[in-house]
Amino acid sequence: MRTPSLSFTATRVRALAVLCAAALAGFATATPGLARQSAGPVLLVLNKVDATLAFVDPATGEVTAKVPTGDGPHELVVSTDGRLAFATNYGGNTPGSTISIIDVATRTERKRLDVSPLSRPHGLAFAGGKLYVTAETNRLFARYDPAADRIDWMLGTGQGSTHMIWVNDAVSLICTANISGNSISIFERPGSSQNWNATVVPTGRGPEGFDVSPTGASSGPRTRRTAACRSSTWRRRPCARPSTPARRGRTA
Repeated sequence: MRTPSLSFTATRVRALAVLCAAALAGFATATPGLARQSAGPVLLVLNKVDATLAFVDPATGEVTAKVPTGDGPHELVVSTDGRLAFATNYGGNTPGSTISIIDVATRTERKRLDVSPLSRPHGLAFAGGKLYVTAETNRLFARYDPAADRIDWMLGTGQGSTHMIWVNDAVSLICTANISGNSISIFERPGSSQNWNATVVPTGRGPEGFDVSPTGASSGPRTRRTAACRSSTWRRRPCARPSTPARRGRTA
């Protein structure tokens, strides 16, 4: 599931991975579990400074619950059935190494998953019943199985500061944005093979967020200039400075 998101700054709060109001009703409808467990649509707001996940009634703006997370939560994703929310605890001066697993129905932290020796967990995606998370320090992403309660797979990118991640529904295509690598990594799994083919596409300087078109044909990293990668050749399109700020498909 790709969760629509945006980021904003408010007094003492930088909310990341927020479901924008315009897309909220569609999100709640498309996520039967979340709609079923609440009286209506729910806005999930991750507060980095306060280290909390807030549940907000989008109709009234009322905060109905707050759940403590680990230090410096950066990104948020919800399981396909809407039952669990996952927040990466990136840390502050001390690098973080945990993920808060939050029960949406009870509004409680079910578990704080220790992913050590992985450090600086950041980007998240949920596909095929499993959670995918980047580890910036380790230059890799990992897969967590909620049913088995363990990390069952990892794959290195070889690129500095692997920051954000996108996984298609079939789990046959994975993309990451690598900040200090100035690149987008594209991993393709042919057929039922467990071998992955990797392509590194240079981008503008310091790519953070990116988005993928609905057909999976291209991804556009959010950098100081915009670029996109065509899936037919995975080549970088020419960069052009946008006349308006680039849309943040996935937050940094």
